[in-house]
Amino acid sequence: MTSDGISRPEIEEKDRDMAGEQEKNTAGELAPEENGAPVFHEEEEAPEVDKMGNPAPKYPQGPKQVFFSWVAILFAVFLVSLDKTIVSTAIPAITNDFHSLNDIGWYGSAFFLTGACCQLLIGKVYTFTTPKYAFLSNIFVFEVGSALCAAAPTSTAFIIGRAIAGFAAAGVQVGNVIILTSIVPLKDRPKYMGFLGLVMGVSGVIGPLLGGALTSNVSWRWCFYINLPIGGFALLVIFFILDPFPPVKPDMPIIERLKNLDLLGEFFIIPSVVSLLLALQYGGTVYAWNSGRVIALFVVFGVCAMAFVVVEALTQSTATISSRIIKNRSIIAGMLFQFCQTSAMMLMLYYIPVWLQAIKGVSAIQSGIDTIPLVLALIVASILTGQLISAVGYYTPFGIASAVFMSVGSGLITTWAVDTGSGKWIGYQIILGFGLGMGMQVATLGAQTVLDRKDVPIGMTLMFFMQQLGGAIFVSVGLNVLNDQLTRRLPASYALGIARMGATEFLKTAPADELKIVLQAYNEALREVFIVGTCLSCISLLGAVFIEFKSVKGMTALTGARDVPGAADKELDSNKSRKKS
Repeated sequence: MTSDGISRPEIEEKDRDMAGEQEKNTAGELAPEENGAPVFHEEEEAPEVDKMGNPAPKYPQGPKQVFFSWVAILFAVFLVSLDKTIVSTAIPAITNDFHSLNDIGWYGSAFFLTGACCQLLIGKVYTFTTPKYAFLSNIFVFEVGSALCAAAPTSTAFIIGRAIAGFAAAGVQVGNVIILTSIVPLKDRPKYMGFLGLVMGVSGVIGPLLGGALTSNVSWRWCFYINLPIGGFALLVIFFILDPFPPVKPDMPIIERLKNLDLLGEFFIIPSVVSLLLALQYGGTVYAWNSGRVIALFVVFGVCAMAFVVVEALTQSTATISSRIIKNRSIIAGMLFQFCQTSAMMLMLYYIPVWLQAIKGVSAIQSGIDTIPLVLALIVASILTGQLISAVGYYTPFGIASAVFMSVGSGLITTWAVDTGSGKWIGYQIILGFGLGMGMQVATLGAQTVLDRKDVPIGMTLMFFMQQLGGAIFVSVGLNVLNDQLTRRLPASYALGIARMGATEFLKTAPADELKIVLQAYNEALREVFIVGTCLSCISLLGAVFIEFKSVKGMTALTGARDVPGAADKELDSNKSRKKS
């Protein structure tokens, strides 16, 4: 019995209760070393809130919920990817209906232009709005753009519809990965992301084929009407199946949200991107490179780009690209890898069919069929790589292997000649496709692993921005290289004929005794385009080797590490404390 009348057993019982309560409060943190080995807790033990007061992620318990949600998201991604390619075989019919040959360049570029310009802004919106509703809104806007394209009475209305669809497509692209981070633990995400390669590969193959079939048998307008039921299915499933989860910056007042949109930065980045893409599209085709209009566009690009950098540096609290993100080695390296990989992929996917049509004399539909080896290799590699990354944890080696395969494959493609046999043009495509598939998720996985959860949306946005920008730039660069080489290698009348009639139609009219010379010149011109793709593939290796060697499995072992905001700091502080003790 103590002086205050409390018995010793009662004191000991209270001590045990306090110890138990303390043990509960420390659940989810790093345990001390036991027998020389650190003890890791399971993800279910993660705290309800982190040290910053933000809620920790709670992944859906039911596998059916995850499955149906991801299937619906894949349908949305399929919708967007299909829209990029389905229009290619419909363009001749569209120009015939609208009598708008001068607008032909805008039918494709309007889609990519708005997507590239607004990618950063859309990614910022995802940080303080509920991702589910932001994603649904983007699908709905995409449907509106598709409906406008389908019912367009004029060429101008069609271009506006393409621009609206491109804007929303950028939101769908970044949104699908942001939602994935909130319904699937990091260690399992590579398995799911591998199927993104499957969806994009399939849409890339069937897009031109479906576009040609609908245009020939029904109407080109059904290339866009078909989006409505697919998008409607995705909207309904996501709305009813996927539970809403809070954004990484919840409960932000309207004024603060407007400040966080970084409107001043967008004021400079949008005209910068627009000017660059217009200069590349017009230069060497519509206007000479030394014309006042093209030079003015490059000047506007440079001035606005520098102004954007200054604004971002001076407004770190609201900047879209904050210094803590952009100074991360994996982010910079991942951006370089993503830019080069996507640029090389778009360049090769766009101009390999051109080579097949011009040099081998196949139809547009047959050229799409002949690129199936590349796409199948991409699909297999993407799914297989996702499974392997989930198994071993490390993604950097696959990025390096991707760059090597891409460099070898695209380098071999530069050896194609007029008399190249099917064994070589099929085999080389397989090597290139395997390399592309291996690297499709490396940069985005890197951003998810090295960044805290509150920064993941911006990290994803930067990767998709580089993807959009690279694709838009180098398709135009490829066209300029091809036109320049044709002008150098062919008589002026021949080069002009190809520009007006297209390669396939012009080659049909070339005199038999000169056809071999024209084919040789065209093959050499396309070789220069493939060399650009090879250079980009080689540069992507530089980005891959500088991505940090981290494991997605290691991160989730520490209570989900990067899934929980501030977990990286908590892990570091804990390690320092143990060293001191």
